[in-house]
Amino acid sequence: MNVINMIGMNRFVLTTLAVCMLCACITPAGASTGPGGLLTAAFPPYSSGSIPLESAGAAAMADSFMPATLVALEADLVAASGPASSSGEPPAASGYRGSTLALYRQGTLNGMLFSTAAREYTGLIPSGQQKVYTLPDPIPEEGGFVLSRLYLYTTWSHDTAVREGISASPAVFWNGKQLEADAVYSDRKGSGIYDYPVETFAFDLNGVITPGGNGEVTVVNGGGSGQEFAAYGVLLVIIVEDPAAPEITYWLCEGSDIIFADRSFGTTAADARTIVVFTGDVENDGISEASLLLVSTAASGMESDPHQVLFNGAAWDNPLTTGSSDISIAELGVLPMLSGSGNVLEIASVPAPSQGDYMENRNAVLVLTREGSGGHPTAADSSGNIFEWLIDSILAVFGIK
Repeated sequence: MNVINMIGMNRFVLTTLAVCMLCACITPAGASTGPGGLLTAAFPPYSSGSIPLESAGAAAMADSFMPATLVALEADLVAASGPASSSGEPPAASGYRGSTLALYRQGTLNGMLFSTAAREYTGLIPSGQQKVYTLPDPIPEEGGFVLSRLYLYTTWSHDTAVREGISASPAVFWNGKQLEADAVYSDRKGSGIYDYPVETFAFDLNGVITPGGNGEVTVVNGGGSGQEFAAYGVLLVIIVEDPAAPEITYWLCEGSDIIFADRSFGTTAADARTIVVFTGDVENDGISEASLLLVSTAASGMESDPHQVLFNGAAWDNPLTTGSSDISIAELGVLPMLSGSGNVLEIASVPAPSQGDYMENRNAVLVLTREGSGGHPTAADSSGNIFEWLIDSILAVFGIK
């Protein structure tokens, strides 16, 4: 056997040895092995489950029950009062002027944000009737669920006998299991006709949700005779912890804040706006992505009734556009505008010229991703850099390389 063949044989033997060592000794956490210890799965890529930007089969609704249509026809519909929890007293009505969204959770971990929405406007749901929503994206199968939160967006809750606004009474079920809302946020005009609440119901799914499969949400009108409300749909947000994933820092904000700039109501773009401050310091070095997820209902984003989103002063015109009977969702890249502290989001109804967009702002989620911060190699890393490094290191020890 010549020297070249011997070196080739040594490289083959040592390469095989390296592969065996890698599989036996440094199989990443979360991987599974088959017969003989062969690696069969290591951190399969998660489906982002990003929220669809277009509605799939949203039910059409009579104009007389569309919130934005009634704003135009009556110039007097549902308006904002700031968020209120289920355990506290709602603040005084603030008309069509904006307020803020509440910070539910902020944290830093190795993982990802998963979100998916089922969107279909129901029209008014009579007492005892129900609507079933099936979420379009499967629940992640792996990783630990640090946070799992379900949102139901409702409007037009009232007593039909006296045309008086009342809080909705939805009975909500996740795959057949009834849930209890741990927060309810309610905005309303506060006076005049059609003073009906616009509400966001928030549910903690920890201990209820299971990995894999699809979620089915059933919404039943549990109110008494003549008590009705309408629903836009539901949103699911999960924070998945995965040691192999990059480090993320997230802020999840929730609420119900209605804004409408209109001369006849004395509201302008300066006060008809939702303002959210993402508190805390941010270390900008190493951040590769900064994503802002916005959720609103009834927004149209038309030239005749526009809105504007600002993040630390940078502006986007009309990113929320799916219409008066739908959930509007936008994802904006904000990395160039990111500040070291006190990052500020503003969503404003902008008169053009006499009135702006009627909007019901529900959620804002800021996610920062730090590049190269995963705790363990991923499957993609293992197929290249780790193998090459280990083989080359062993060959160098034997003086072959």
